[in-house]
Amino acid sequence: MTLTREEFPDALGEERFDAILDPIGGATASPAWPGWPRTAPGRLAASATRALALVAAGSVRVDITAEYEPADVETAIAHLAGGTTRGKSVVRIA
Repeated sequence: MTLTREEFPDALGEERFDAILDPIGGATASPAWPGWPRTAPGRLAASATRALALVAAGSVRVDITAEYEPADVETAIAHLAGGTTRGKSVVRIA
């Protein structure tokens, strides 16, 4: 299931997930597992390790949808903060 920032969390209803990937956090992540990172850090670390292993193995694709030069890092941050990004944004350091 993919939800935009505007749809989350209302579109979930009573449904809950084992993992929600959100690069910003804040209001988007809080309804998913309230307090979970603080109360079960080992479980969080294990889940993150499994998720990253899937990415490394190519089982999960991480789409890079925006690339920025170092001079444009303020624009990149503004896009992230404004919720206008989709996929992953990267700043290319040569």
